[in-house]
Amino acid sequence: MSRSGVITTIKSTLDGVSSPTFQAIFIGEPLSLPTGDRVAASWFGGEVTKSKTLGNVMVTQQWVVRCYFRVQASQENREKIELEIWNACRSVQTAFRADSQLGGNCTDLEISIADVGWTTIGGVTFRALSFNLELYELEAEAIAP
Repeated sequence: MSRSGVITTIKSTLDGVSSPTFQAIFIGEPLSLPTGDRVAASWFGGEVTKSKTLGNVMVTQQWVVRCYFRVQASQENREKIELEIWNACRSVQTAFRADSQLGGNCTDLEISIADVGWTTIGGVTFRALSFNLELYELEAEAIAP
């Protein structure tokens, strides 16, 4: 498994999504977001499970994917944002499912159930679509005989 390859592929997968087109894509949990709208970020969330065979330790590792949508005051704009979030949920998850080995950089992945909620970053309120990629690494650590 190439960890740097995983990161590059996550970023390029998010960059390739066209519904919506993200203004910016970040690796790492953002402390602030640029002015504008439609930003995606992904970061390492830790290990989910770990098990072993006679020769290897197998690890499931979590990457958080979060898409941010700036909220507009008008009801009409808010309705459009809800549809856009729903479309983003499908298109982003479909893009990851289409390359479930992230360019050959992991054994396989699972996509968690998506969650949508409110978040404030830098004093600005966003709607956020979040889900996790659970990456399987079947040969994470060799076990000495």
